[in-house]
Amino acid sequence: MKNLRFNFEEGKQRVIVMLEEHIDSFTHDMLQDIGIVINRDKDETVDQIEDIIESIRLNSNACENAILKVKSATSIIEVIEAMDGTGFEGMEETVLNELFGLESVTID
Repeated sequence: MKNLRFNFEEGKQRVIVMLEEHIDSFTHDMLQDIGIVINRDKDETVDQIEDIIESIRLNSNACENAILKVKSATSIIEVIEAMDGTGFEGMEETVLNELFGLESVTID
């Protein structure tokens, strides 16, 4: 039988990096959307830009809160629960993959 070792603190750091990268990519994508909206030159441009900026703010806040929760987590379930309200909510497989440093985990 193979002896598997798992470093919880390293796993939490991988989850934190995943969240930080999500903030960056989400913000980048939303800023691209602002460029598209500006190029359309329609009456509702300012409202659409404000909505996009609010989406960026909400996403960043949710991920930053999740990062704080992951940092203080003492169990796997707390790491998974920290994803509530983020883009990773309900994506336990993705979170576990990062936590355990695996390429794929299947949950039935």
